[in-house]
Amino acid sequence: MENIKILGFKNQKELRRIYSEAFILIVPSYYETWGLVINEAMASDLPVICSSNCSGSRDLIKNGINGFIYNLKDINFLKNTIIEISNSKIKYLRLIKNIRTHIRKFSYIKTIESLNNILNDKRT
Repeated sequence: MENIKILGFKNQKELRRIYSEAFILIVPSYYETWGLVINEAMASDLPVICSSNCSGSRDLIKNGINGFIYNLKDINFLKNTIIEISNSKIKYLRLIKNIRTHIRKFSYIKTIESLNNILNDKRT
């Protein structure tokens, strides 16, 4: 595959441009407490394939619907998923549509509402 780039650490100022130029984000982390890069990528309409070792993947990614979660030991799943998304514009666009629907639940307004409910002892 010719157009895969392993970027490593990037400064926060560079990320918006990188997300806008990318086709998909792969997060192959061995360990991430959360993985803010998932939030950021999805807010930029960028599909994510993330290792199950990234805690944020469980809250943000609905496997096969708005992204993909894979086990690091299952490299064939990763490979096949990349190929499948690359070969189907319909599947790719469906992922983006589902990302937009799901990521709205994580806006700062929703966070403020949730915090207000917690502080006022209301159930969300």
